[in-house]
Amino acid sequence: MEASLAWLDDPTVFRVGKLPARSDHTVYESASAYRNGSQRLRQSLDGTWGFHYGETPQHRTPAFFEPKNQVARQNFTSIQVPGHIQLQGFGQIQYINTLYPWDGQVYRRPPMIDEDETSYPGIFSEASDNPVGEYTRTFEVPEYFTNRTVRLQFEGVEQAMYVWVNGHFVGYSEDSFSRAEFDITSYLVPGENFLAVAVYKLSTAAFLEDQDMFRFSGIFRSVWLEASALVDIQDVSFVPTVTDNLGKVTGTVAVQHVGLIDARLEAVVIGPDNQVVATTQRPLANDDVIFELSVPEVQVWSHQSPILYEMQLTIRAADGTELAFVPYRIGFRTLSVTAEQQIQLNGRRLFLNGVNRHEWHPSRGRALTVADMAEDVALFKKVSHQCGANVALSKSNGLVFHDG
Repeated sequence: MEASLAWLDDPTVFRVGKLPARSDHTVYESASAYRNGSQRLRQSLDGTWGFHYGETPQHRTPAFFEPKNQVARQNFTSIQVPGHIQLQGFGQIQYINTLYPWDGQVYRRPPMIDEDETSYPGIFSEASDNPVGEYTRTFEVPEYFTNRTVRLQFEGVEQAMYVWVNGHFVGYSEDSFSRAEFDITSYLVPGENFLAVAVYKLSTAAFLEDQDMFRFSGIFRSVWLEASALVDIQDVSFVPTVTDNLGKVTGTVAVQHVGLIDARLEAVVIGPDNQVVATTQRPLANDDVIFELSVPEVQVWSHQSPILYEMQLTIRAADGTELAFVPYRIGFRTLSVTAEQQIQLNGRRLFLNGVNRHEWHPSRGRALTVADMAEDVALFKKVSHQCGANVALSKSNGLVFHDG
């Protein structure tokens, strides 16, 4: 498939070649690798990338994504990833509250609304206010990734991006604040590989991603290569419930076999005191494995006492060898609404006093570091008597913050 600039104008096209959304879990080779902080299944692509800024789509660089076309990239400079384009010397920052960023300059009617099937070709693909950032970098695939599925992950790209690997078009994605993943296994070669990304500031997603915030563009969150485990845990779902003092958790685990089906799933719940409180095993007979565990004398989660348990999933071969390990923190609580329309948490009335938190740093914008997030959380705790909830507005925060 060839990339099409017309996708910027079409609200029915917001993902091409993109893997389905899944849980935000991290897979390790083994439990010991997790405890030791060893991670051979992921490689960061953050750092300095090649870069070219075009004022409009018509100023994009033809064939910049071809590895051997050095002439096309002769005017490229560099940029840091993650980071906003407009905070690294390109373009102009803009703050908008209740208006669209083009209001007062350009008239745009959203296509295909109110039973109107009219489309507007060129509304963004030929726009004079839609800059494009073209990114390039090279990377080598670790030897450990051999014979494994390799995914390319973008944690956050604002707003519409096209991706090529070694000159082959891989996919297209909108949805700035959610992870975008692509299977690039078939495009990889031994030795050096060439990655190219074109990021457009505006697309039809701009009609939806319109909050009171500064308008930026670019790859503002981390980029990763991720290799599958031998038996890959692709998706997990946990539903914790509480009845009296008994906690129950129903788990669903989607796995993909890679030439090995004689394996089993072990599920273990670790309590707040780091002791095993529940465990079970299931054979990997189907793609989805479902289990239920009971946790006696469960300690419930609340804002004042945010007690968490850890669900640990292990895939083992018949001989006991660990093939994959996933840790995931869960909490037990009850949330209900009484006949008097009173919200209750764990049987007690819940008062919500919160703040609207934007991901924001005065010099880095939404490209936050872990230290930035920790500073925000420390401030929340400092004023916890006044602020008991964090509202992430209409967009997802970075995965590190949600896991924090």
